[in-house]
Amino acid sequence: FSIVRIDLTKNTAAHQTVLEHFNLFGPPAILFFTGSSANEFQREIGFLDEEEFQTVLVTVLGVSE
Repeated sequence: FSIVRIDLTKNTAAHQTVLEHFNLFGPPAILFFTGSSANEFQREIGFLDEEEFQTVLVTVLGVSE
């Protein structure tokens, strides 16, 4: 896994470019990509609490709880 976190809170021109590139309105958003092709395969928009995030990870990783 590679985790990349981009802090977009200052809302600079570069931040707007990132948002446009990923077709996002604003943070928070979590995007999941396949490792081999770098294609996005799932996105979660908005804040997720611990339980919600765990559910998403189980789904993304394809494991059972």
